[in-house]
Amino acid sequence: MSSPYEVSIDEEVSQIEVTAPHVFILGAGASLAALKEGDRNGVKLPLMDNFVDILGLSGLLSEARLDFESMNFEDVYTKIHSAPNLGSLCRKIEEIVYRYFLDP
Repeated sequence: MSSPYEVSIDEEVSQIEVTAPHVFILGAGASLAALKEGDRNGVKLPLMDNFVDILGLSGLLSEARLDFESMNFEDVYTKIHSAPNLGSLCRKIEEIVYRYFLDP
């Protein structure tokens, strides 16, 4: 038995009233779920937890000789960026990340 409060998708969409500005944040997990095979060029959409693997950064990170609590890219990059003696490594990683998103 359907609830008297159930509405069709068309009814729900037509009932939307925006009376004030609002923000909707869609996480990367949703993008990955929607594009399992990658973007239109077949480029995989990375998440912070698999960014190191997808970009092939493991070899470079071994140069850092740091203990990473996790391989979450945000944690890794923060630690490298914070180390004054790893500026060169940081720039290499930034270039790889930039090229990954630039190249089709």
